[in-house]
Amino acid sequence: TTTTTTRAVPTSASLRSRALSTRALSTSSRTRGAVTASASSATASPSSGDDDAKDFKDWLETFRKAKWDEAPKSWREFMATKVAAAVVEVDVANDRVNAKEVEGIGLNVPKDGAEAKERVKSNLIYYRQNYAIVVASYVAIAQLFVNPAMTLCVLFLGAAAACASDTLLGELALASKDKLKWNAKVVAGVDRTQARQALLVIAGIGALTSLKYSWGYLIMNVVYGIALSLTHAILRPIDLKSTLSNLWRDVKNVATKEEAAAAAKKAVKGMKSWWSNRRPNEPTPVVVAVKDDPMNPGGFQDAARNAARRQREQRERENDGAVDADGWTKADSRGELPPPSKR
Repeated sequence: TTTTTTRAVPTSASLRSRALSTRALSTSSRTRGAVTASASSATASPSSGDDDAKDFKDWLETFRKAKWDEAPKSWREFMATKVAAAVVEVDVANDRVNAKEVEGIGLNVPKDGAEAKERVKSNLIYYRQNYAIVVASYVAIAQLFVNPAMTLCVLFLGAAAACASDTLLGELALASKDKLKWNAKVVAGVDRTQARQALLVIAGIGALTSLKYSWGYLIMNVVYGIALSLTHAILRPIDLKSTLSNLWRDVKNVATKEEAAAAAKKAVKGMKSWWSNRRPNEPTPVVVAVKDDPMNPGGFQDAARNAARRQREQRERENDGAVDADGWTKADSRGELPPPSKR
């Protein structure tokens, strides 16, 4: 018995329909994947926005709790000065070596936007008094020849703020080398409360006098001063000192477990920001300047003459006041004593 098996051969139409169905399945799967990804991103974006809003709220709370009259940081620290090079001066003729350091500004460009954001958040709190001085100084100088009354207004407002703060008065007394005398009630021989009120009145008069001038120029000066401060905040690297200072400001007022947990989270984030701001230490260049180098033509003779002159001067100093015994002493080999003196 012979069994015959017949196999159906697919036609071109069936093959085409099968390819179209396969393509449709792949397209639908890609569409589902894109929809899933977009849904996941849409789900993640609100959470990231909530985190940013919470971080800004925490930063604003820290900025609000900071003391308004805290002493400004030193301008060397503000500009992140560091040793840029070492200069060694060698004076061969006088056998002297002098070394001194050359300092440079340590500002640098952040690596990315996240680092720039962390720098602004940290520096605006730590250097806020310095930025206030920068903005006020910029406005006062810019208004000096256009609106002198506004310059006086800014200066008298700063003086009134100083009269209201023991910390600022102490800084001014230190800057004046204790020429400014003050205590809890009197400053420079005047009652502090009365002095502050008088300064505020004069500042108000200056502001009213400035009404006839362009306030648009004043607003532009304020905006420029703020932009200058923000530029510095972006370029100023976060160092360990500012990080620990900001952390201590958050930790010292902790009263509950929730506040302690939040402070610990901010501490970890602050240390990460400081670590990411670190840069590899570059070797300090050393510049050597040689005066009267013996290797130069004529340098050896000058060095020899100077050395002989120094030896001669040293012998003269050693012999100063000594008695010259030549002429009346005799050699020890003769065994004789000097003759007696005749009187």
